[in-house]
Amino acid sequence: MSNTLFDTYSLKARWLPAVITALPILALALAFVGVNVAVGSFLPAAAFAAISFAAVEYTRTRGQACEKRLVTKWGGMPTTRALRVTSRTGDLALTRRRQQVEALSGHQLPTALDEERDPVSADTRYAQAVKTVIIQLRHDGRGADLLQDENVSYGFRRNLRALRPLGISVLLASIAGCAAGYVILEMDVVALGIVFILELLVGAFWLFVVRDEWVSQQADTYAERMFSVLDAQAQRKPPAAED
Repeated sequence: MSNTLFDTYSLKARWLPAVITALPILALALAFVGVNVAVGSFLPAAAFAAISFAAVEYTRTRGQACEKRLVTKWGGMPTTRALRVTSRTGDLALTRRRQQVEALSGHQLPTALDEERDPVSADTRYAQAVKTVIIQLRHDGRGADLLQDENVSYGFRRNLRALRPLGISVLLASIAGCAAGYVILEMDVVALGIVFILELLVGAFWLFVVRDEWVSQQADTYAERMFSVLDAQAQRKPPAAED
């Protein structure tokens, strides 16, 4: 995963959540100053440039903290849970998956006894093996784009979940500003009405869509995609040697 400010992952998984979070207050600001004034002003461009790096880094930091909480809640990352052997002996699909991970990563995965003796260490070993597998799959190229798409979607959802408290706070501030604009400043009713409708939509999004389960669903999807790409690669037979 790249840390470049304007790469695909940063734009979709970090920038977009930050923009959605700030959207209500940005819309209200446009209603206050007028679209023509805002677009023609140097100030928005300067402000945008000034907060760019900070916004991306803040979103990234909050997303990582959110992930730690979610992983604890889930009992481990889906890729880790899918490789554990405790209480799942005799699972042929699990055995095949573990063999494929070991073959591609070069890591020997923990045994059931390892998991019982030191589950934290076992999970760390699983995470290291999965990380190596992902690097190898990306290097191979086949299926890498699909895997990256799922990773971007996961990052987008995770970071939005991390920004949810801030997003709701920004939304409430925007609603208060909208009310003040109508009652005190006697602003244009149409402009405020558009902002208020946007606030309702954003509020519904924060309350009913951006939830732990939404992130969990995509984390599971990413794990399934990774193992399907791994399985497809394992199924490919090397070309027959010429006589």
